[in-house]
Amino acid sequence: MRFWSRTREGLFLALALAFAFWFLGISRTVMTLTDIAAEERSGLYLLRLAAFLLIPTSVALKNRRAWIPVQARLPASVSWRKHGFESRKEAPAISMAWPRMMQSRAYPANALFMDKPRTIDTPNAPQPAGHYSQAVAHGGLVFVSGQLPVGLDVSASFAQQARQVLLQLLAILEAAGSGPADVLKVNAYIDGASNWPQFNEIFAELFGEARPARIVVPAGELRHGYLIEADAIAVAPAGGGA
Repeated sequence: MRFWSRTREGLFLALALAFAFWFLGISRTVMTLTDIAAEERSGLYLLRLAAFLLIPTSVALKNRRAWIPVQARLPASVSWRKHGFESRKEAPAISMAWPRMMQSRAYPANALFMDKPRTIDTPNAPQPAGHYSQAVAHGGLVFVSGQLPVGLDVSASFAQQARQVLLQLLAILEAAGSGPADVLKVNAYIDGASNWPQFNEIFAELFGEARPARIVVPAGELRHGYLIEADAIAVAPAGGGA
């Protein structure tokens, strides 16, 4: 029904424009100069001009909701405070007008404007040693900082370190409201290519059926002498996590 309604409105607008052009332009080409002068004196010319302007204008006004700024039409149920703004006026304006279809379920209203980044913090993973966060969520994604197997001795085996790092990643993702199935990509840096099979085996065990995009880079010596570091990008549900 919605498709038919849009198609009908489009056809009506096209026909109205065609009729207006014909009524104003084409009919005048067959008039004699005397007819044109007489028409202008009688006011018929103004009538034709009004028809040209008013018919498409009335159609446009009928569909004015289809092209007004999205910000002015966001449902009252959308919480501006939830996205870090004190009021509706503080929310960033959308300068471009969007079609009415952007209100459909395929385009959630709260995804049409940018929320403020939120930091993720969990006691189940090592606290940052520098000026950064365990993870940051923004725009429907969560970005997990590089994880070292902090707490393990550097003499621990590669398998122990790899398991520790991946468990830290998953703990941070859980704090953000995500899980293995929400992971989009994992970047892993290992001390040598010979450890790839062990890493792959442990990764498959912990991620199960999830198969995110992944890169494993033999990077040589890592910070503090550890054998592996990894980070991740995942989908973050709106409002999930701390």
